[in-house]
Amino acid sequence: MRNPALPGSTVTLVTTADVLPSAPSGRRERALHERVGVVAAQGALDFTAAERVLYALDESGPERAGAVVLDLREVTGADSLALELLHAGLSRLAREGRRAAVVDPGDRLGPPDLVRERTGQDLPRFASREEAVEHGARALAGPD
Repeated sequence: MRNPALPGSTVTLVTTADVLPSAPSGRRERALHERVGVVAAQGALDFTAAERVLYALDESGPERAGAVVLDLREVTGADSLALELLHAGLSRLAREGRRAAVVDPGDRLGPPDLVRERTGQDLPRFASREEAVEHGARALAGPD
């Protein structure tokens, strides 16, 4: 008799962008990347999995006014409750002043119009984590 393998963790990464391999080496740029939280998820998202993702988003980054990147490249699907919860969580983060960007080449969050309606924002979407992190760092840097 065999026991089935345990499923993999929903949240696969919770960190700040300054520790990623793509982090810049310059002092100013690295300091900006320090303020960008990065969360990656995988698998099929249901209500419980979405709660885990939102908890990780809340815990990512050293400050509440920083940026956050949600990487959904490895997400295979999301049920309607998970989507509602993720949309509400991303909306809350925006109200709290955190800039969010999503790596979502498979449109797991839904079409842009639906996301705008549910989150109250045009959520920037990117094909790669590096692009999303750079967007977040530039937003934190402000106008030069």
